[in-house]
Amino acid sequence: MEHRARVWWWGMFAALGAAIVAGALVAPLMSGHDEGSHAIRGAAVVRGQLFGDPAPEAFPPEPNVFIHVDVPEAYALATPAGCFNKRRDLTPECAPELEGGRTTEPVLTYQFRSQPAYYLVALPTLVDPAAGGIYATRLVSGLVCAALLTSALSSARTARRIPEHAAWSSRWAVIGVAVAVTPEVLYLSSSMNSNAVEVTAAVAAWSGLAAMAAQDPRSGRLVTRTGLAVVVLVGTRGLSPAFAALTVAAVAVTAGWSRARAWAARRDVRLWGIAAVVTAVASLLYIEWVRRQLPIEREGQGLAAAVDLLPWYLRQAVGIFGSNDILLPDAVYAVWGAAVVGLLVTAIVVGRDRAAAVVAGVAVAGVALQVGAEGFSLPPIGFFWQGRYALPVLVGAPILAGRLLADRGVRLPTWGAVVVLAGLGVAHLAAFLQGVRRFAVTLDGPNNPWTYLTDARWSPPPGPALLWTVVFAGGLVAAGWLALRPPPRAGSA
Repeated sequence: MEHRARVWWWGMFAALGAAIVAGALVAPLMSGHDEGSHAIRGAAVVRGQLFGDPAPEAFPPEPNVFIHVDVPEAYALATPAGCFNKRRDLTPECAPELEGGRTTEPVLTYQFRSQPAYYLVALPTLVDPAAGGIYATRLVSGLVCAALLTSALSSARTARRIPEHAAWSSRWAVIGVAVAVTPEVLYLSSSMNSNAVEVTAAVAAWSGLAAMAAQDPRSGRLVTRTGLAVVVLVGTRGLSPAFAALTVAAVAVTAGWSRARAWAARRDVRLWGIAAVVTAVASLLYIEWVRRQLPIEREGQGLAAAVDLLPWYLRQAVGIFGSNDILLPDAVYAVWGAAVVGLLVTAIVVGRDRAAAVVAGVAVAGVALQVGAEGFSLPPIGFFWQGRYALPVLVGAPILAGRLLADRGVRLPTWGAVVVLAGLGVAHLAAFLQGVRRFAVTLDGPNNPWTYLTDARWSPPPGPALLWTVVFAGGLVAAGWLALRPPPRAGSA
């Protein structure tokens, strides 16, 4: 049975990896959220520059926004390479080739406040300091995200509180993870952005901890993948330690004192806990050091303005690509809204207990974070808020809801699970195609997929968009098929 679990894990990793790699190769370089600045930071970190030199002249109204780092000359073209960003009338034809050798020069970046560990994904740039290394960096980052999402689904398959119903009870937990993985999550995973690993680590942490809360201490593999996810989450971005603490606290309440204490008695759980605490201390020390070196403050816009922006932030959490200028088809938002609301309401109605209250509380906390951060600068990140920043909290609600329904033995027939996963898969494909259309013919161009897939003004250098669309769709189909496979017996996952 352990062999079956390993085969399933690698199969799911290959399927999700294919979808993410397709997204990484179909989109132009520097088209992801803040990707140019992240790429510059990554190239600097792997060359030994954990920080850089302050650059107050870059933006005089707020002198602590930018720093200079010494990176290969191709990165001086990172900003021009994003010439099409926020220009719906331009394709990436305007972008210069990211070429150059190993000669370094000072380049500006505003990505330096988060912990440097994530940026080790840029190690391929030591071999190729130009476009090839940047593509490779995308792939490394994307495969890390694929591994974390695979582990999240693997943990979801351990819903076995009712052993005789194991073949179908775990489906709810898998659905919960699938709903949490919005198009924005896959889009982030396909570009270079520390937010991608933060969110996918949060998905894995919520799913793993929820699985632990639902059963007595048994699986060492479950502990390992959950502990690793928590440690990765803690060390990724400025708010990540707080997100990890919230995740552990919420799931501990769901588990109850006796089960939480039983898990805490395990030596491997304590060791992972120590690793998480050490990582958290290192993260907080770095964050505080940067804050003291280059403090930056931003006042909130007030409650009314934050509430007005809330629909925008929630759409960002589902998916707004590029430089927040690629909106998805309305049907995608409708599908995800229906899936989230339906799952949460069903769990709360079925549960009517402490676990259901935690589901509702996590959902409220995620929404409150969107309002508080923009309205009152709480937490005080110093920059404009983005809806995707709250995803490490928001993903917890559907994951816990799915776990609750799985553990209560609520029946989900095969056809029902197929309909849900197929609906989410079609929405993912529609989101992917919207991104392809934006770069192939612009958002003012033809809306017929066959037209912009076969007769594009711009095509990705690694291969035609049609090829990567087929790979993306195939990866989703394979992932959906594997997600519906019966889970292994107790103790083997």
